[in-house]
Order: sequence, then C-alpha cells, then structure tokens
Amino acid sequence: MELIQDPEIDAVVIASPARTHASHVLAAIKQGKAVFCEKPMAVNLKEVNEIVQESEKSNILVQVGFNRRFEKGFKAAHEEIVSGKIGMPQLLKSTTRDPMLNRAESIPEWAIFLETLIHDFDALMYLNPGAKPVEVYAVADALIRPDL
Repeated sequence: MELIQDPEIDAVVIASPARTHASHVLAAIKQGKAVFCEKPMAVNLKEVNEIVQESEKSNILVQVGFNRRFEKGFKAAHEEIVSGKIGMPQLLKSTTRDPMLNRAESIPEWAIFLETLIHDFDALMYLNPGAKPVEVYAVADALIRPDL
C-alpha cells in the first residue's frame, strides 16, 4: 500500500496472489494510478463489476495481462487465422491439467478455473477474433485426491 500511495508513482503492476488482486487494483484506482494486473483481475463478478465501475468513474486505465497471447505458437496460430490462411475456425476445444500438486488441500477450490483455465478462455478468444462466446462449459475432477 505504501507503493500505491506514493505520489511519485504513476502506475502499478499487480502480481500478488489472485485473491488479493481486486483489493490492490481498487486501492490503486482510488490513488489515481493506472494498473496492469496479472490474471485474474478478481475472483468473483462482484469484485470485477466494482473494478469496472471505479475505473470508468475515475477514468483510470486498468489492463489485465495474459501471457499466452505473446507465446510463439499461439501468436503464429492467431496470425494464420486472422490472415485467412487456414480458413474460419468452426470449433476450438481446450484441455487443461494442473501440474504436480504439492499440498493439494491448500489450493483454493476455484484455482483451476481462475488461475489456470482462465488462460484457456483467453486463448480461445484470441484465436477467434471478434467471436462472442455463446456457451462456456467446464468440467473438473480431483483425480489424484478424490477426497478434495
């Protein structure tokens, strides 16, 4: 908060744990700082709506960052789709698995969706320029620790 409140600072990068993003973004907006926030911007729609309202009301720029858009393979696929080289995609499907679980019980139940799978949602939008989602369908299971 000391950094966010520093009058010499014009903008901040939020790269804290996901559950703190919304409060840090809102604090920065209230101090008049532009924000670049790693994904996710917030962990629920109430927080997202509050950030959008405060950003618009204060005319403060808030940007959420997704790294896959800059990865070589995703960028090449995007360029081929945009150029029309491979035609119009009809269906894109994404499968994500968490890497090795260390102390799985300490991972919030929403982590796979907001901290991992959100990359897939963004990548699907990136690979479908101008498309609007009609339906989002996600299934999860705890194969390693079914008790979780």
